[in-house]
Amino acid sequence: MSEAIELGLEPKVVGNITYNGRDYPITNEAINDILTTAIESGIGYWCESMGSDGPDLGVGPGLHLGEGGQLKFTCVEGDGDVLMNLDTFLEAYSTHCEEKGWDPEEMHEQGDCEDADVIVQYALFGELVYG
Repeated sequence: MSEAIELGLEPKVVGNITYNGRDYPITNEAINDILTTAIESGIGYWCESMGSDGPDLGVGPGLHLGEGGQLKFTCVEGDGDVLMNLDTFLEAYSTHCEEKGWDPEEMHEQGDCEDADVIVQYALFGELVYG
């Protein structure tokens, strides 16, 4: 069962990515899956902590972004806090799909912790900084 359903929230489309001329709806649930993968096994080597920037909406990170919140990441190397919002995430997701040659559905279904790490770094830094 997804976190959205467990929290009594319906998964909903929060943005779109165009890939090869086709629009793909992106749900808060898909974003949450990618960010959860990144947090649990993808970004720990460079990210010290992650939390909401502003009021905590009491939901997972993808659901938080989908509701208009921002996430704050603290880098291990002391570069300060870096913010992510829905727009930066969607742009990063789109960029990584293009680079990998996968549509957003394939990325959501087949992506691993390395893909999640790359997406988060693109969203935060606009490029791959670590690894």
